[in-house]
Amino acid sequence: MSYTSNSGKAWMERLIKRLSKQCRNKSMLDAGAGTGSYSDLLRSKLAGFLLEGLEVWNPYISQFHLHSKYDRLIVED
Repeated sequence: MSYTSNSGKAWMERLIKRLSKQCRNKSMLDAGAGTGSYSDLLRSKLAGFLLEGLEVWNPYISQFHLHSKYDRLIVED
């Protein structure tokens, strides 16, 4: 399993906060949701956004409680 580094999370948080100001549709797709760390990181910072997760590895769904972290969870290969 891969995890996102703390420096990667900080960089991504800055980028997404900047880009979110330009978004019209107010949704974000986390492709390869894994542990749901980006939902954890961004949920409070993207108020009003639809957070969607895409995960291919079914065991992660229950292991990391992904249904509770995303507004919509897509489980597809």
